[in-house]
Formats: sequence, C-alpha cells, structure tokens
Amino acid sequence: MAKKVTAGQPFRPSAREWNTLVDAARALEAGELDQAFDVDLPELSQTKILVKNETGYPLPLFSILALGEPWKTPDEDLPQFKRQIVFRGVTPQKYECHEPKHPYVILLEPLQPNGIGEAVLAGVAITKVNVIRELDPFAEVVEGNTASLRSAPHGRTRILWKPPGTGVKWCVVRISDRPRFAVFELPTTKWKTCDASAYPPEP
Repeated sequence: MAKKVTAGQPFRPSAREWNTLVDAARALEAGELDQAFDVDLPELSQTKILVKNETGYPLPLFSILALGEPWKTPDEDLPQFKRQIVFRGVTPQKYECHEPKHPYVILLEPLQPNGIGEAVLAGVAITKVNVIRELDPFAEVVEGNTASLRSAPHGRTRILWKPPGTGVKWCVVRISDRPRFAVFELPTTKWKTCDASAYPPEP
C-alpha cells in the first residue's frame, strides 16, 4: 500500500505514478480535461490539508491559495481545532524582502466562497505556471494571482515537467522541495572574523 511522504523526504514515484502525472498535465495542456475533473494523483506523492476559500470569489480546480491562520483557533473552538485542522485560504499578498513568505497550497477541487476542500501542501501537483525563462527550474507565487505560479531561477517549488516555450502553461510541480545551499569562497582577503569581545560586536 502506498504511503504519504512529507516535505524533504526522498520522493521516488513508480513509473506508473509518474506517467499518470505527465499524462494528466498533457491532457490539461491540450484542453482535454474539464475544470471539474476528478484529480487522481498518487497518494504517495502528496501531503493534503483542508482549506477554506476566503478570497471572496469562486476558485477553479488547481488554483493557488496562500495559507492564513487556522479557521478555528484553540481560543475560538478548541474541540473543532482538535478534531479537524482547516486553514484559511487567502489571495497571495505582497511580501517585503525581509518577510517570510507564507506557505501556499494548490486546490484539488473547485471551491465556492467560504467553501472548504482539499489542497496539496507538499508534494507533486498540477497547476499553471507562467514560464518567464524556459530554463527556469523553479516556480513561485505571485501577488494577487490565484490562477498561476511564475517561473524563477530558485525557490522551494521545483518544476518537474513543463511543455517547451514560455508563457502560461500547465506544469507538474513539487511544492516544498528541499532547499539547496551552495558553499563558496569569497574572492578577497579583506574579510576577517569578528571580535566577540567588542561592544557592540564587530560585523
């Protein structure tokens, strides 16, 4: 029996599961699937949560929502909070460079205003991506946009498959991909370690 994976855990789908994802993405690109299509992605590849559509307008399948606070906090309704976690889903907002971006999800079903449904928080999903540069390997949320992501040179949403070219395209992505770090040497001898005894500390 297939088991769910969590963000950062190695993901090794079977050939059948991977082909299902690619076939679904190609069918969406060709317009062969209806917006009410019942998504049947492998359970192995997703972490799902429930979200409440608080954007004020209907959202189709595969829309993008930023996560707000839980719908019911422990102070408001402790029994409901313990019984079932539901997050408020809001339109992605603008972030300053020093602010952390909120997690976001991709809907697995259409949602009317104030409707509650399933969404992918981590793992493999299908959604639209505005491909800015054809070689961009990642995607990111866009302020005020629930319809598509935007390609980027780095990030935590990896583009696993996309059609060739640029523009808005149906893609297979993996949310909450493990971040990559680089180790490099500064090309200068002017830097020195700080003096921890100094006050205020040296930079």
